[in-house]
Parts: sequence; structure tokens; C-alpha cells
Amino acid sequence: MFLKRDKASNSSIRRGSRKKSKDSSRPAIGIVYVLEMTIGPIGKQQKVHKIGITARKRQGLLLRCSEIAASHFETYGYFPYIKPIRQLKTKYFFEVEKYLHTQFCTERCSIPSRFSGSSELFTCSIDKLLSKYDEVMKNPINYITPDKVKRKPTLDKPEALDIDDLVYG
Repeated sequence: MFLKRDKASNSSIRRGSRKKSKDSSRPAIGIVYVLEMTIGPIGKQQKVHKIGITARKRQGLLLRCSEIAASHFETYGYFPYIKPIRQLKTKYFFEVEKYLHTQFCTERCSIPSRFSGSSELFTCSIDKLLSKYDEVMKNPINYITPDKVKRKPTLDKPEALDIDDLVYG
């Protein structure tokens, strides 16, 4: 919602809804990344892993790591150690991230105060996480739920799925 002037009267303001322009639509490609982070005060440090995405074109992961570190600093007063482990581009980045988060939901890290990206931290072993990440990123289309795929009726198979036409909700 935003405020805009009523055309009938220049002085009155009414509420309206902003329509999405073509420029604000979903990016065509993004990066799914895995970070290794060391968080916690000295003596109580814990290694966690972050599964996330970014759709920035230039220095996307570098900027995202900077945002995470700055947000962590604002919350806790110190910078965490952040090391990128994997980063791959795909057009199915939202779906892959969601799938990976559901695979490791029982190993989600709980922290006392939230910071940017803190809901995407996991305590699982790095070998287990990278094994699943590599498996999914080899062919991400296999991990997209059927409701994300647009159905096109055909003469042969009325319920055939056209994998190339994805619907982004």
C-alpha cells in the first residue's frame, strides 16, 4: 500500500495499491550457497552452516556475507567468522533453498537473538549437508514440487507436465 493523490482533488490523499512492474519480478537466476560460520563468544564458539540464496549479479555472495556479518555485529557486538563452502547458480534457486531447509529442519540452530539470516543456520555435519547440496544441484528440477510446475493439457496425456514452464507464486 502507498499514499497517492486523488485525481478529483489535488489536496486529498487516498490509499492505493501499487502494481508490480516487470522490473520487480522474480530474477531469472540466482546463487544457492552454503556458508560455514563460527558464532558465539570466545570459549563458547559453535560452528554452524547457513544455506541461503542471493540473486545479485555482481559480487552477490561477498555482499551477502558482509550483510550477515554487519547484522551479527549489531546484535552481538562482534563479527562472526564466515567461510563460503559452496556457491552455484541455478534458475530454481528458491525451490532448491526451500528443499534443503526442509531436509535439515530438525537440525536448525536456535540462537538467543536474531540477526539477518539467522533462521537459516543449521548444526548438521558439513559432510551430510554438502552431500545433499551436491545431489540436489546436479539436477535441481527433480526437487521442485509438482504445484510449481504449470500444467499444459495435451491430446495424448491431459495431465502432462511441461517442466520448462514454471509458475512462480
